[in-house]
Amino acid sequence: MDDFDETIRLLPELTVAYLIRSQIHAFLGQAEKALNDLNVVLDIEPSNIVALLERGSIYAALGNWNQVVKDSTAVIEQDKENVQAWGMRAVANQNIANYKQALEDWNQVERLKGPSLEIFANRGNILFNQGNIDAAANEWTKAIEMDKEQAFLYANRGIAYGRLGKLDLAISDFQQAIRLNPKEYTAYNSLGFIYYLQQEYDQAIENYSKALNNYTLDPKVYYNRASAYRKIVNYQAALNDLNESIRLEPSYVEAYIARAGTYFTMLDFDAAIRDYNQALELDPDNIIANYNRSLTYLQQGAYDQAISDLSALIEKHPDLYLCYQQRALAYFQKNQFESAIRDWKEYLRYDSEDAEVNYRIGLTYLKIDDYDNALTYLSRATELDENLGSAYYQRANLYSLQKKYPEAAKDYTKAIELGIGLDICYFNRGIAYLSENKIAQAIADLEKVLEISDNEVLLTEAQNVLDLIDAEMKSKK
Repeated sequence: MDDFDETIRLLPELTVAYLIRSQIHAFLGQAEKALNDLNVVLDIEPSNIVALLERGSIYAALGNWNQVVKDSTAVIEQDKENVQAWGMRAVANQNIANYKQALEDWNQVERLKGPSLEIFANRGNILFNQGNIDAAANEWTKAIEMDKEQAFLYANRGIAYGRLGKLDLAISDFQQAIRLNPKEYTAYNSLGFIYYLQQEYDQAIENYSKALNNYTLDPKVYYNRASAYRKIVNYQAALNDLNESIRLEPSYVEAYIARAGTYFTMLDFDAAIRDYNQALELDPDNIIANYNRSLTYLQQGAYDQAISDLSALIEKHPDLYLCYQQRALAYFQKNQFESAIRDWKEYLRYDSEDAEVNYRIGLTYLKIDDYDNALTYLSRATELDENLGSAYYQRANLYSLQKKYPEAAKDYTKAIELGIGLDICYFNRGIAYLSENKIAQAIADLEKVLEISDNEVLLTEAQNVLDLIDAEMKSKK
């Protein structure tokens, strides 16, 4: 090194000395010193191909891909047959997600040096990232035909087959990857995901666990295994995995959302809110976290907070029609019935055949004594879903209020057939029969209430009515 330093001191324009010294610096891991020497060369000879390629290689090692593109392009402009420059630029463009140019560059590499595993493998990666999954699988197949012993190629093609819905082919490729390299943890992880898609959750967990046996630091594998644990209702195991996933990657938004969802299922709403808050701190515009937090507030009875979250979502994303449905529920619970009706009607613009929402609008009109509209929407709900017992029950209540007792009795009968609120339905139908002077049917229904109900208030009411009937019948004798 001292000799080169002295040569450069004596002959500062001797570029070959700088080039050789830069190579020594690079070998010693002294990237900054190597770059300084190469910059001197390029100040003296801006078109020096060797210096441009050497500098491009150092920038590549440092991850400065834009500079790699610049240096390799400078070489290509001088020498369109320089395969090293094309390959270097292909890798750089690939790393900055300039996929179209990267494909063109790899095609030039193939033109100059012929087909190779490296070319097929990288083109497969690019096409996969572009969403051209079938073409990616074809490229990886070409690579496999050149070397059938590369586990990562089978793992990559297996992922592509999985995306294409060719699950049996995907499983075969992952298994081959594992045979070639039993420590190929990505293959175990991907195999676990295929089994997850097939709802074979125990096998999914087994393969995720094997992936973690080979590599314990991938937060996504813990996240995946947690998803499988949730499917088999092992919520504590799911929490353990999500905790580890977050420990490994504290900014893993999806893991916070999944953990919040797990807490929600376990009815720990406060913990769920904390995790949704953390997810939103990391990603304030995350729709899923915002929406799910609003649902949690609804479960807590925190209706104002739910309305606030849902209103913010609607303002930013007016086409998220589920938000109108949930906000309507919050308004309903706050007895803000006009606002609830408005939101449910907005929801019906997107799904006019939702029987449940039609029912809820009818029920809400009933709450504000708008019987005509209540009847319209309750009837629409029964047309859309003839098994929606709650709609028949509320329409029966409406008919009773309107003193249309035959219609009420008919709807109560339908509600009873569908198993809706049996004791109250029998009681109400008994009252309807009584109003029609159908004494025997009324007595039968009221006695049924005494037989099946454990509601003390309802039992007392039924007995009182029966006593009145009995007294009336005795007075007529």
